[in-house]
Amino acid sequence: MPVRVATLLVIDRQPVVGEWGEQTLSVPGALLPLATPGTIGIGVFVEVEVQPEDTAAQLDVWMYVRPLDESLQVIDEVSELVHVLERDVTPIGESAAAVYQSFIGWIPSYPVQEQQQLWLEARLDNVMQTERAVSLVSEI
Repeated sequence: MPVRVATLLVIDRQPVVGEWGEQTLSVPGALLPLATPGTIGIGVFVEVEVQPEDTAAQLDVWMYVRPLDESLQVIDEVSELVHVLERDVTPIGESAAAVYQSFIGWIPSYPVQEQQQLWLEARLDNVMQTERAVSLVSEI
């Protein structure tokens, strides 16, 4: 069984040491509190499952930025592509059970000038494993 992505969570504040608590978004989206342009902190928490027989793999997370029209429908074009995370997944050696390795990528101040959608995608050795869409709108 190959290495696989077990979890891809969008996070809305920079992680701290210790338990995660309420740091992950509970819904697949984030709303800006103001109707004016600004910046947000956004990132990803990725958990990878590694079986005893697995070999090393490369983990990458990409964020695709897509514009929205006036009715908040996604326009099918990418206006920006951001490489959020790049990490090596290492084999686990003599363990008899699966081991989970976790990784965090964090963008502290991402500019949001207009309504848009962020689409995050995790890849292992350049093969898509998990994806998560996050809609960012300028008002509720």
